[in-house]
Amino acid sequence: EANDFQDRSNIIPNVDPSGLSPLHRLCAKEAPSSKEINKYLVAHPKSARLEDSAGHLPLHTLLKNAWPVQLYYDEMEKIVQVLLSVYPNAILRQYDGGRWPFISNIA
Repeated sequence: EANDFQDRSNIIPNVDPSGLSPLHRLCAKEAPSSKEINKYLVAHPKSARLEDSAGHLPLHTLLKNAWPVQLYYDEMEKIVQVLLSVYPNAILRQYDGGRWPFISNIA
């Protein structure tokens, strides 16, 4: 059930076999755009709840992204706000064996 991405693709279009939705891919870009992410979420708000095959929400994908946060702080803040406005509980979802969003990224 948890790994049945074909069923999920009925809800969220263009989910690939590893469970990556277009939102995951937008969050994984080198310099994500809050406008692109917001536009996608308006059309597909449930995508913020979708885990990939590794159990990562789009928020986790964003936080794991290697782009330098210091250079894009304002854009990062906008993206996080829009993701959490659609799925506030994402902040309570651990990933990668117990990492908490933001807390693990500070250390």
